[in-house]
Amino acid sequence: MVNRMWQQHFGRGLATNTSDFGKLGTPPTHPELLDWLATRLVAEGWSLKKLHRLLVTSATYQQDSNHPSAEQADPANIWFARATVRRMDAEQMRDSLLAASGELNLKTGGAGEDGARSVRRSVYLKVMRNKPDAVLAAFDAPDRISHMPQRTVTTTATQSLLLLNSDWARQRANAFARRLHEMHPDDPKAQVRAAHQLTFGREPSVEHRASGIAYLNLGGEVAANPEPSKIGMFGKRSPSPAAWIQPNGGQHALQAAKPGKMPTGDFTAEAFIRLDSLYADDSVRTIVSQWDSQQRTPGWALGVTSTKSAYQPRNLILQLTGIPQRGDHGYEVIASNLRPELNKFYYAAVSVKFDKEGAGTATFYLKDFSSPDGKLQVAKKQFRRNKHYGSKLPLVIGGRTGGSRHGWDGLVDNVRLSSTALDEKSLVIKGETVRPHTLAFYQFEKDGFNTDSSPHGNTLAPLGKPYTPPAVTRLAEYCHVLFNANRFLYVD
Repeated sequence: MVNRMWQQHFGRGLATNTSDFGKLGTPPTHPELLDWLATRLVAEGWSLKKLHRLLVTSATYQQDSNHPSAEQADPANIWFARATVRRMDAEQMRDSLLAASGELNLKTGGAGEDGARSVRRSVYLKVMRNKPDAVLAAFDAPDRISHMPQRTVTTTATQSLLLLNSDWARQRANAFARRLHEMHPDDPKAQVRAAHQLTFGREPSVEHRASGIAYLNLGGEVAANPEPSKIGMFGKRSPSPAAWIQPNGGQHALQAAKPGKMPTGDFTAEAFIRLDSLYADDSVRTIVSQWDSQQRTPGWALGVTSTKSAYQPRNLILQLTGIPQRGDHGYEVIASNLRPELNKFYYAAVSVKFDKEGAGTATFYLKDFSSPDGKLQVAKKQFRRNKHYGSKLPLVIGGRTGGSRHGWDGLVDNVRLSSTALDEKSLVIKGETVRPHTLAFYQFEKDGFNTDSSPHGNTLAPLGKPYTPPAVTRLAEYCHVLFNANRFLYVD
């Protein structure tokens, strides 16, 4: 047992034949030391923790690998006169990446978890012999099928490709960049210093510090190329850029991935729309929402009904959900009976006004842009008490949080959300843009497609993908390079 523990810490046992310990095997290099450690283990009540502490606090363990005189006298380091440069084990490498990125979950005990989804320590990962973990398997983790007295250490192209190109490795780099950005916002010098401390456990050299700061200060776009936004043209006489939501193979919904202030009381949601199709069932084509479709979850959604809806097809509706435990009615559909036609350009909006009791009036607006004489249609509908609809979910355009169902199909433009019930004179079609009560306003211009024109910074990103500022994106590339450095992967 002592020999195996020595091997774990030093890379090689005092007797090299770990599983064939005896007279027929290779004699130990330090038999007296081996006997003394074994005697001490027994004397201290077989405490493995005390033996581990003894080994890692010993002078032998704390030696440097750079020892010219010892290397000349003992090139193979048989006598442990210096430290041996060793690559981290698979589990050590995985846990070190998660620790540096700030994601490592140090919870102890509990059931095993899937390594592809879990950020717990590797000792708590499930072992599936017919489906080994990709990260651990690439770095020579045991297969748990055959006996392995000592791990093999290979250097393969698969390892480099995994750390360079895998989604798992890039996610760790992105998380590390966000951690550094939160620790030292807009301070490249401090970010480089912290990055080296957290990955290598040492200060950066003068050259490394200078090159890191120079890279982070370059600015502009980095190599990571996000999927291009799908831009359509809204209108016929004077077409303007619009978000083209295509659930079946094109651009999916967009979410406010850098969320700012959201409504909790009166509000108005507006948009220019063109609907290209309906669902064959009773699903809703959602224009804009802050909801996950769960009736027990507070939120709201503005959309258009589909073919088999109980409210008839093409009905502009507001779905509003409060909290019954706080006296609210709960899920309610407020139907306007205003019906936009397919493949036509419209302005659609709802202005929600609550009374003192928490019930209120929803005023719907619909205007057909395709007709020169198109008048603004108005419908006022009462709704029940649901004043606790406020949600922490992100604002979503063309869909809802948590799934692809209830998605929009067509164009969306000039989406504006306000924290007040606007009257007809204050609507966006009257020439107003950003007002004091504007929480978010998206015009989907080719330059700044995801930009929020309001001062709240509700920047958009594809639904389900977190927003990453350009400075953090560049920092993530720098972190990714550090994770691939030999100084990180090897212990000296």
